[in-house]
Amino acid sequence: MSNPRAGELPFPESLCHRCAAPPRYIRTNTSVFILCPIVPEKYPRQPVRECPWFRPRPQS
Repeated sequence: MSNPRAGELPFPESLCHRCAAPPRYIRTNTSVFILCPIVPEKYPRQPVRECPWFRPRPQS
């Protein structure tokens, strides 16, 4: 489990990368999954384009 660098984000258009709920990136030999800590479906289908639980990450 790791956080990829910005240039390596899977599904770059997914809302998950911009959400305040920090996603976890699960990598296997053949796939990458994005685990969400707040949605009932822990591994939402990607790319996520709409999400009722989405909250923008604060600007830093």
